Amino acid sequence: MASKAGPSGAVVAGETSSASPDAALDEVRSLLARAEDELHAIERAIERLEDGTYSTCELCGSPIAPEWLAAMPTERSCGAHGAPD
Repeated sequence: MASKAGPSGAVVAGETSSASPDAALDEVRSLLARAEDELHAIERAIERLEDGTYSTCELCGSPIAPEWLAAMPTERSCGAHGAPD
């Protein structure tokens, strides 16, 4: 019985994949890159916690609102500077 990944990435038994091996590899590489980026952001947040700058904007030095950090724990700016590049 063949299987195929469903919308959530879970494998669904009984379906065949129409994606080429190259496309599947590209998808895996993309997912890995996003996971590495997120891990790096988490590591930076931990460093900021340890050095006491976690709730301080890296761009202007203003406090970052607790609500902002609760929603986005890896955020590094206060939000007054627009969207990140």
